[in-house]
Amino acid sequence: MTPYKPPPTTTQQKAVGGIVAALLVVAGFIGHAILQSAPPNCSVKAGASAATIQTAVNACTTVTLGAGTYALTAHVVVNHAETISGAGSTLTHLIQHARVNIFQITAPGVTIENMDVNTAQFNPGVPPIQKDPVPGTIFSAQSHTSIINLSSEAGTGFGFRLTGPNPCQNHQTSGDLIQNVTSTNTGTAGFTAMDFDCMSSGTITNVTIHGDYIALYQSSGVTLNGLVYTQGPYESGKCGTDVFVTGPANGDVIENVVSHNGGVKATTTRFGSVTNLKVINETKACTNGL
Repeated sequence: MTPYKPPPTTTQQKAVGGIVAALLVVAGFIGHAILQSAPPNCSVKAGASAATIQTAVNACTTVTLGAGTYALTAHVVVNHAETISGAGSTLTHLIQHARVNIFQITAPGVTIENMDVNTAQFNPGVPPIQKDPVPGTIFSAQSHTSIINLSSEAGTGFGFRLTGPNPCQNHQTSGDLIQNVTSTNTGTAGFTAMDFDCMSSGTITNVTIHGDYIALYQSSGVTLNGLVYTQGPYESGKCGTDVFVTGPANGDVIENVVSHNGGVKATTTRFGSVTNLKVINETKACTNGL
């Protein structure tokens, strides 16, 4: 026979009810905290300032820039992994009025995509000032930087740069991706349209260059597949180089190059030589001087 148990007293009922209520409050708080910590998405309307974009970048892990023009007077620092996406390279235009770049990437895992970035309109740098170049559009010294579906216009300085910290040969960045990108600059004497320093296992696909060359400096295992190259104003009538590969470099692959210049050139430095470079399906306009 089951022993008789008296019903709980009012005091016992209140105690149990209080525990349940407390548990519900805790559960609600945890649920709220999880909701609050979920990666937020931010949308920014055309015409917003650099400060407004910076606020969104700081707060969110995905930032969408609407179609239209953004007149900037400062650069945007990207200091955590996130995606910043426009409406398309012909629809979202970021134009830098100040003498600084547009995106300064200081954390790995950043994607910049679907937009046009322009520092040339208000910083043409013509004529060039020696040792004082005008700013490029994007700078990153971090791994896993992705630049996708983007057009870039710069003046007589660099177009944009993905690089590693110094010393280059000891600290390489890895996993960078450049895809469907057009870069225009009017630089010369080393101010390249696209500059990739210290890259390891990076991928560059379907790029168009108008201006100075592409530089792979102390790279390893980088693949460049699909390049269309046309001369910039300071190269007119000359037979320069489209892609400089500078040692120490090993195992880079460059293929499907259509060049209006002199093609790919490997350069040995005091740090080392270029080894195991593969150049496949290269069409070039001239060979003079190479």
